[in-house]
Amino acid sequence: MKKLYTSAKLMGITVALGFSSSLFGQVTVDFENLLTQVDTFWNGSDGNPSYVANNATFELVYDMNFASWDGFALSSMRDDTTAGWGNQYSCYSGSGHSSEAYAVFFPGFSGTRYIDFGGDVNFTGFYINNSTYTAVSMRDGDAYAKQFGSPNDANGQPDGTNGEDFLLLSIFSVDVLGNRLDSTGFYLADFRFPNSQDDYIVDQWTFVNLSGLQSGRKLEFTFTSSDVGQFGINTPTYFVMDDLTFNPILSVSEASISKLNLYPNPASTSFQIVGNEMDEIRIMDLSGKVVLHQTGILSDIAILQLKSGVYIVDAFENGQLKSRGKLIKE
Repeated sequence: MKKLYTSAKLMGITVALGFSSSLFGQVTVDFENLLTQVDTFWNGSDGNPSYVANNATFELVYDMNFASWDGFALSSMRDDTTAGWGNQYSCYSGSGHSSEAYAVFFPGFSGTRYIDFGGDVNFTGFYINNSTYTAVSMRDGDAYAKQFGSPNDANGQPDGTNGEDFLLLSIFSVDVLGNRLDSTGFYLADFRFPNSQDDYIVDQWTFVNLSGLQSGRKLEFTFTSSDVGQFGINTPTYFVMDDLTFNPILSVSEASISKLNLYPNPASTSFQIVGNEMDEIRIMDLSGKVVLHQTGILSDIAILQLKSGVYIVDAFENGQLKSRGKLIKE
């Protein structure tokens, strides 16, 4: 902890000199504190989509008109047997990797949903598993999707695959403008082996190593399946995620961010940003965990709920990091 404190204390010097370095070291998002009740889920239906965990924004959109969602929902559902869409929030192994809570991804149809890290990061990896809905559909088939390994589609007609089925998740490193920089892939199921005994559907938490990906601002996810129909992929396109790890970095452009002036500092109940017109702030503890995220008018920022200690305050304008400062909470 002393090393982290020293890094934060000297941050202003590091930024001024323009060094390219990690600010907080490796950060882990485990979703543990975002959903604490077992056998429940959150999909943004309460009108509060997209959430921030350890400075990473998980994009989530809920459509009130159709009662549907896409992006990254939160779940602690443990039903690893029930088939069908009604069980779309459960993990196939029955729980999260390190705790009960985890994220569930569904791409939807209304646009790309990213994990946005608020600045360039070096990706480390995350743990992945199938959702119960997807895994059971691939294992047994359903009214819309075929049984993997079968030469026939869901209607019982030959589909030309000869049973050589797969579900591939592609993972892209993306820059701030949405340009894809690099990619890797992970097979959630693969039935293309010469020996059918090697065919598999992922049924346990498995680490996806992203350290070879080019650093970027966002992660994007897409699916490819052998089971495709008139309206696209028939296989339910879900996966579950836990323990996402990454290393925040200061790129050359970020090294020139200005010093954020805060008043009063130290502060006990609230503070103001002096001389800067920003529309978003993120307050992080010295481990890199976001403890307060606020957008809109930032005239007076309440911090009474924060514990006494040292915090880092990042100020953004139109989604771009502009200023950074250190706040002492009394």
